[in-house]
Amino acid sequence: MQYQSENTTNILRAISKARQEFKTIEKSKENSFFKDKSGKAHKYSTLTDINNGINEALVNNDLFINYQIRIIEKKDAGHDTFANGLTTTITHLTTNEFIASHGLLGYFTKSQDLGSAITYLRRYHIQSMLNLEGDFEDDGNLSSGKVENKKTLPKDQTIINEDNIQNKEIF
Repeated sequence: MQYQSENTTNILRAISKARQEFKTIEKSKENSFFKDKSGKAHKYSTLTDINNGINEALVNNDLFINYQIRIIEKKDAGHDTFANGLTTTITHLTTNEFIASHGLLGYFTKSQDLGSAITYLRRYHIQSMLNLEGDFEDDGNLSSGKVENKKTLPKDQTIINEDNIQNKEIF
């Protein structure tokens, strides 16, 4: 699979310009499994929250996001096995330049489980491809139980930029 076009200058320039137009991305959902030091539930952005914050800017800059489900064939101990995969592609419509990301969704037998995995991976693909922060990042420390989290939740701002670094304590 090709993960980017031969030239990416124009798409990266368009993404950079679009990022300047992104709206603040809401964090409308809570995950009560993870809590901060004060006991408040972890807030995160849904796929809808992310799309509401980025779609207008993407359209204004001729950028299009496409998601495709793919069946991945694997040889496992001499047997063919199949897994579901998701490919996310951002295309610059003016030049046809693109960048893509692919991730395995796993071996789901229930449509609802597959649907949940698709939504989850779509959210994380687009966050990473557009350099968005839709979640509180703790380097996996809370989920692994390693060390006490020393970061504080950023307030209202979801995109890390020079102003955030200078004006907000995020470390």
